[in-house]
Amino acid sequence: MATQINLSSYKVFCITENVDVFTYGYQETPPTVCPHDLTHTIDTNSIEVVNTYQIPGMFIEVDKSQTGGSMLTYGITGAFPACPPGTVQTFGINSLPFVIRIMTLTINPGSENLLDTFDFFSAPNTVIGTSTAELTAGQNIVEVSASVYTNIKVGYMLRITGGGNQEEFRFVIAKDTLAGPIYQLTLETNAVNTYPAGSLIDMSIPRVYNLKIKSSNPIVFSGKAPGTSLVPPSLTALMKYSNNDGVPKEINMVFDIFY
Repeated sequence: MATQINLSSYKVFCITENVDVFTYGYQETPPTVCPHDLTHTIDTNSIEVVNTYQIPGMFIEVDKSQTGGSMLTYGITGAFPACPPGTVQTFGINSLPFVIRIMTLTINPGSENLLDTFDFFSAPNTVIGTSTAELTAGQNIVEVSASVYTNIKVGYMLRITGGGNQEEFRFVIAKDTLAGPIYQLTLETNAVNTYPAGSLIDMSIPRVYNLKIKSSNPIVFSGKAPGTSLVPPSLTALMKYSNNDGVPKEINMVFDIFY
């Protein structure tokens, strides 16, 4: 019989910030440091499991904590004005002003949306710290502050701003800690420009990436992640929409949530 692994997301009280904070993603053991910053102090007695799933079998425990357990279907329509063909347009979304859990997201395209492409990000362009050493053009390993290392995950997207330049990197592909400690991230692509130490680093969490609409049937995102996603009040999200023919477009999104 295969060994069962329990993976959980957690809530912990950060004494330094004087707020509850949540881990990013799932892990086998409770957090021992603040998910926001390794240097912060946490109250280890405050740690609570927010959501859990198990391997194998993908047994899912839907946790309604932090919500009232009621359900709501909530619609948002993104509007994109006329533009030159191929233009990438953006539409910002703020979550509701109370904690929710997202069960499913459904995109309802029309025939006018065919062959357009969209991305969907949560916590878009969130500044999480700085670089701690120069990143030279042609390199793909960047040394970062503890706060960047704590918040970034493999698979997240990263943007660096400094020295008069700004550059987006599609994916972080590795994290390493060297003696010192020195925190390093390996990026999928090499830097085009050189960035001095102290350059700002922000992250975006990709939820849907480079999805081309090839049918006017609904596109449902559910069951692709264990349990449901806990969303704190007023968290931002961003849709990037590539309009292939430039005519005005709308696209409807429907969220099924606990609140």
